[in-house]
Amino acid sequence: LKPELKSHIKTVHLKQSQLMSLHKGDLEVGVRFIAACHDAVSLQHAQQIGCDAVFVSPVKVTETHPEARALGWDRFADLIDKCQIPVFALGGMSPDDLATAQQHGAYGLAGIRNF
Repeated sequence: LKPELKSHIKTVHLKQSQLMSLHKGDLEVGVRFIAACHDAVSLQHAQQIGCDAVFVSPVKVTETHPEARALGWDRFADLIDKCQIPVFALGGMSPDDLATAQQHGAYGLAGIRNF
């Protein structure tokens, strides 16, 4: 990252592989971190190291990752049940999914294609 751009960054999206390589104290103060999580281990790790929020995916089948097994709403809800930071449902989401996501414990939605 170019040093002149670093001062403008306020939020960092961590891939699950990046997340799992970090430890408590590694996150830069003053920057928000949102981690991609696909399982209970990464979700717990994101909380332990101080991430501000997580994307949990894929909830539904998605065109961008057709090989990934969708969690479904019930598994999603079980996975995030004890999460203490905001969770955004990701994977096959559209604005019409917001109420369902919130009924299953999500703070909100994330997506690109359908938004």
